[in-house]
Amino acid sequence: MRDIVGGTALGQLQHIEAIFDADLDETPGEHRFIEAMGGGALWDLGVYAAYWIRSASGAEPAVLSASEIRHTGGADLATRAEMRLPCGASAVLSCNMKADGVRAQMVAVGSKGRLTVNNPLNPQKGHSLILERDGQEPVSEQFTLRPTFRYQLEAFRDAVTQGADVPTRGQDSLNTIKLLDAIRAKARATVKEN
Repeated sequence: MRDIVGGTALGQLQHIEAIFDADLDETPGEHRFIEAMGGGALWDLGVYAAYWIRSASGAEPAVLSASEIRHTGGADLATRAEMRLPCGASAVLSCNMKADGVRAQMVAVGSKGRLTVNNPLNPQKGHSLILERDGQEPVSEQFTLRPTFRYQLEAFRDAVTQGADVPTRGQDSLNTIKLLDAIRAKARATVKEN
């Protein structure tokens, strides 16, 4: 994703959209539906979508507007944010805990093409990268079906045993948290109860 979006394949980046929707069970005491327990779509599903935008673009977006639909337990059931990247491209983050089925996708559109990444979260359950460039046949690529947790475990092992660098460091995580905080602050002005 980083190589394609940050390279020349798409031309000038114009728009990125990251979506992570799921239909989560609402059982008694389920923390994801209780704000006081840190629940909510943004802090569960939205973390991934925020990271996909930040990671693929290599930039920190500014939040222009955001909205959320809140659960009676206070947590957001769904959040949507409109953002702007430093290069001028627009970005949209969308996450929903009560959607019809699961959808994990990032789409990046540039002046010369479009990249669609289906299921960057859990590729072992099916995924694809589809690059469409003006005047060319689409190119689709799939990677190994190894679980993402295995890559994480190997990166941790290599850091501990060999001193290898890890893909995400403290500041990167803090930048994702800052983005989520900014989205939440904008969304609180336009709350809808469900």
